[in-house]
Amino acid sequence: MQCPFCKDPVPQFDAPRRSHLIAYQSADNHLHVHGDLSDKVKMQELIEASAQEAGISLSSSGLARSEIVFHNRQRIGDMLMFTCAVRDFKAAYPAVRVNVIATAMHIFDNNPAIDRTLLATPENTLKIGPGRLTNSSNRIDWHFANAYRVSIEDALGIHIPQGESRPDIWFTQEEYDAPRITDKPYWIIVVNGEKGWGCKMYPTSRWQQFIDQNPDITFYQVGTNEDNPPRLQGPNVVDFVGKTQSKETGIRDLFKLFLHAEGSIGLVSFHMHLSGALKKPCVVVAGGREPVHFTRYPGHQYLANDGCLPCSINACWHCDIKACPYLVEVGGEQTPKCVDLITPEDLTRALNAYYQGGRLTKGKPSDRPKLKNVVPTPVKVSAPVSPSLAEIPTEALAAGLSFGGGSLTAGDWTFIQGVIKDHNIKSVLEFGAGLSTILLNKAGMRVVTFETNQGWIDKLKKHYPSADVRLWDGVNLDLGSETTVYHFDFAFVDGPSGGASREASTKIAAAISDIVIIHDAGRENERKWQDLYVKDRFTGPGKGGNRCHLWVKKEKQSHLSGHEKIVCQVCQAVIAQCRCIEGHDNIQYSICDQCNKNPYNHTGVCRKETMPQKQAERASEATIASGGGKFIKVVSTARGWGGCARSITTIMKLLLAAGHRVEFIPFRNSVGSREFKECLSGDLKNVVVTENYSSILEACDVLFVYGDDYIWEFGTPEVSAAFSEINAKRKIMMLNYRRGKVGEIPWTRGWDKYMFLNKTQEDELLRVHPGVPTKVLPPCTDLTEFLKIKPFYQGNLRIVRHSSQGDTKYSKEFQHEVFSLLVAREDAEISLMPAPSWLEDHARVHKMWRNVPPVPEFLATGNLFWYSLPQGYMDMGPRVILESMAAGLPVMADAWGGAVDRVTPECGWLVKSKDEYAEIIKNLTPEELEEKGKAAKARALAEFVPENYLKEIIGNE
Repeated sequence: MQCPFCKDPVPQFDAPRRSHLIAYQSADNHLHVHGDLSDKVKMQELIEASAQEAGISLSSSGLARSEIVFHNRQRIGDMLMFTCAVRDFKAAYPAVRVNVIATAMHIFDNNPAIDRTLLATPENTLKIGPGRLTNSSNRIDWHFANAYRVSIEDALGIHIPQGESRPDIWFTQEEYDAPRITDKPYWIIVVNGEKGWGCKMYPTSRWQQFIDQNPDITFYQVGTNEDNPPRLQGPNVVDFVGKTQSKETGIRDLFKLFLHAEGSIGLVSFHMHLSGALKKPCVVVAGGREPVHFTRYPGHQYLANDGCLPCSINACWHCDIKACPYLVEVGGEQTPKCVDLITPEDLTRALNAYYQGGRLTKGKPSDRPKLKNVVPTPVKVSAPVSPSLAEIPTEALAAGLSFGGGSLTAGDWTFIQGVIKDHNIKSVLEFGAGLSTILLNKAGMRVVTFETNQGWIDKLKKHYPSADVRLWDGVNLDLGSETTVYHFDFAFVDGPSGGASREASTKIAAAISDIVIIHDAGRENERKWQDLYVKDRFTGPGKGGNRCHLWVKKEKQSHLSGHEKIVCQVCQAVIAQCRCIEGHDNIQYSICDQCNKNPYNHTGVCRKETMPQKQAERASEATIASGGGKFIKVVSTARGWGGCARSITTIMKLLLAAGHRVEFIPFRNSVGSREFKECLSGDLKNVVVTENYSSILEACDVLFVYGDDYIWEFGTPEVSAAFSEINAKRKIMMLNYRRGKVGEIPWTRGWDKYMFLNKTQEDELLRVHPGVPTKVLPPCTDLTEFLKIKPFYQGNLRIVRHSSQGDTKYSKEFQHEVFSLLVAREDAEISLMPAPSWLEDHARVHKMWRNVPPVPEFLATGNLFWYSLPQGYMDMGPRVILESMAAGLPVMADAWGGAVDRVTPECGWLVKSKDEYAEIIKNLTPEELEEKGKAAKARALAEFVPENYLKEIIGNE
């Protein structure tokens, strides 16, 4: 056919056009986009295809952004709801850097989702707000905690699973352990709110009556001086108004005050949300202004009267008191009738219910809530007097060195001086010579500096000849031959030039120093190296100076035979001395006798040390030669727990069981999934995990790359450099997701075998790389538990469907598809695990939580598996079809993607039109279900064999 737009011939397309995406840019840079923009699945496919053709790498998170600053500056209570959205967004898109612009920024202190080094720009700032969900709250029963998340979803066109409906605040250990303000139990009370919101207020006289009714309770009244709330009177009231308003510590002081309180009392406002975050008792005077489901937290005494007045069948959401049609006067104040119905006695009954029920005991302070959101207290440093120009050594001035520019700043040096003083630093390892070299030497410490530029060394030595400055190549470190093990109190990483070159210096600094300061720490590469080599073993970062991060080793390890303990690098046991590992050139490592007996540990321990490249190669060769089986390196993603992760872990289990030695190298050099980490520490504990591409250069028998969606980054300079010098006898690549540019990028050509989940993928590669060895296999899946299932085919029709990606695999027409099946068969029931969030309720549709019950138990309840996807959605496996067939369920699915390779006419149905599903089930009998179900199980037993992967990976050698 001919392209209808550019008129070029497109011979590979002979079918009618289904969808399109067109973007025009005018001469004055205005853009116009045309297409079926409401169908996000189609648009995503077209965007990915466009990026592939243009050679552009999209974010692996599915979101084409690497950083976002969320912006909202509403009232402080709303900011607590803001934290829910940040938490949930970061959980869904962990690779995206996030910062916020918000009211009361200290609410976000210590939050690991926030990157304070990310600066806001017009390009990365996204303004969000709770408006849409608030306006829908009378017809949608969602909590306020969803509001900012929904705003982000709308703005970015993405889906974010909702987390717990309560704010996400974080304490340092020091804050959590802070002493109580009083030994007596106390409640916090807030009697007012934002000015102009008269419909939320409760009469002052009623508040005072409540105080008088509870003389045995101590109340701390909080608020701001600016709002100037009416002060409550009595010996049981502590006036704390304005005491938590410090710009630097006020919010944190308020958090600590709430942490030790029995609970809080007040309006629908900040105190309620903070008590909700801390799971504290709370008495809320609500009236009828807000929907109860929108603002109430579990465990709170929420005093509401919605539905009691003609105007409050639904919440009114009025702010100005003049808008209320049912006003009464209480103690000289105009009050909405829905609030007037709440008496001081109602408040007292709600308060005493906590004591009568046994949650609280009068006269006895309750325990702090047991929180998970507690982080180590950041390292604090002293603040000596800032150095002036006059304090710069004359040698530095003579060399043309001064604060700022390419050198460290005065603030940086002030920060470093504090660290030196606080930690009694005696020895320093420095990367990058300059002003800091002279300053550190002048401070009277033993300083060893490594520099990659000989000219810079000559310049420095000319004016300060006693400095120990050594030339190095930026990779291999030579600390001399007088000893084999080294240790420094402190390492300062400020070189080599350029963040991309500082991987080795960061890694070495973390390996042989107790304290590390990274200069220019907020830059992208510096953050990457800190995450890779420092974060897990050190406490921090403490931030100071102009651009420094301070890290202190969690458990100081000395490689010297002094009084400090030496720790095994594998099991962390304390050992008496370092020892040599056989075959590793008599280099000493900290490893215990037990771990030294296991050859699997040798590569991991050696890789934690810095060795010259030739030593590393000999170490790897010795490891290969030291045991039976083959040495296999597996490279894949490890950031989630979907089909790819499950297949990879199953493959590694099979390789270990067959007697092979396995090393796992994750893409992006990190394992992000909790489930993946648990698997590596459990069934895969004998797999060596290397979070560094340099291992690819070391010899192995087989390199197995499982591409997944990382294929979009195969053409980047970093990946191309790492994979262009593979040192493996056999190379196997699995393309389970898309082809990307495989077969076109030089390092991806000429592998020993290319594997696929279906024939469509195989054909696509062969078009650009003909004649190469290929193999199509179903996803590597352990079907043991599913093969045990014996379905009950009789009775009514019980259709089941499960998937692991929430709403993503449900089309916008799915509602219609469900009801068409229910109409076709009056005895049909449909169970969905999970169901799409927007699916309407129906008596014969059962919505299940994800993995509740476990998938095998869920499938055992059905007698037909249904897998309908959005039109054109390419699910390459799919694993869920393998599991259902192994369970003995016939399958009806769309006639595209991996289903075509899995489902034969003997064991199910493939449809080209969604309308065919209803026709299939109309006259379906139990006998036909049983016949096809048994054929499905037989096919699973014969064809879906995980061990087939071993044959393809190992080969016939």
